[in-house]
Amino acid sequence: MDILKVLVNGDLLATFVNMFTVVIKKLKLIFMFNELTMQEDQEKAKKFCRTIIEPIIGKKIRNLELIPQKYQQGATPRNHGIQMDAYIRTFTDLNGEEQQDVEVRVESAIYDLEPNKYQNESREELRRARYYHSLIDKSIFKSGQLYSKLEKVVVIFILPYDPFGYDRMMYTVKRHCVEEPDMPYDDGDLTYFLYAYGTKEIPSQELKDMLLFLVDSSEENAQNEDLRAVRAMMDEIKQNSEVEVKHMIAAEHERDILACGIEQETLRLLQAKLAKGKDIATIADELEATEEEILALIKKYQL
Repeated sequence: MDILKVLVNGDLLATFVNMFTVVIKKLKLIFMFNELTMQEDQEKAKKFCRTIIEPIIGKKIRNLELIPQKYQQGATPRNHGIQMDAYIRTFTDLNGEEQQDVEVRVESAIYDLEPNKYQNESREELRRARYYHSLIDKSIFKSGQLYSKLEKVVVIFILPYDPFGYDRMMYTVKRHCVEEPDMPYDDGDLTYFLYAYGTKEIPSQELKDMLLFLVDSSEENAQNEDLRAVRAMMDEIKQNSEVEVKHMIAAEHERDILACGIEQETLRLLQAKLAKGKDIATIADELEATEEEILALIKKYQL
């Protein structure tokens, strides 16, 4: 259903909200991830992210910056971009202690949380993780910056299925030397694949409780204070259908703007290249598009 069309008619909107209210009362945390990171109360949103990340990395996080639904464009407007569900930057000092004062921040790390709601037998997450790491590096590495200053990047996939079939709750993936597997090699890239129902070598009870609550957010599964706080946030959101509708409208509007922006940038480049007298084949090659796509744009905008 097109939400923007529903808004045109007040009676239809009221009916939609009533139906939607019934549905959201039964939503699990993994289906409300975006709403929790996009709360107007940013301190609550940050507390939610800490509740998810801390059991995974095994340490407390006091100081973080959160950007929900962060979009990162590809190398060109024609390249695939990514939208990160929760883009989080943490700061520590050289001794590993978290700092509140921006002046003493000397080391930071980027965390990208990616909860997957549905089964995916094609195991696309492996290549997806590789691409996410690449684009995040592209976005944070500035001209003239030393490679030693490149921030640590951690991509975390939370899955409703076992991606590798070894019955593990956590799969930690990082690069290593094939000839010397025990040789220390830390380039700052790290990927976690998490499976809530894994039983082999469970890293911690806190991680087990958190992942189980993600996929079954019943009151009895809120086993600690942090999870009970998250459940309270969920209940607050569920009681406000207007908040949910607003998030859905914003997401649809954002997708429309993004698609329009990419096409408009391509159109700008196309006009400039046509003005220089370049032929269709050359333009298609330079814009990494097909000749048919270029001709379709020329026809659409009557260039």
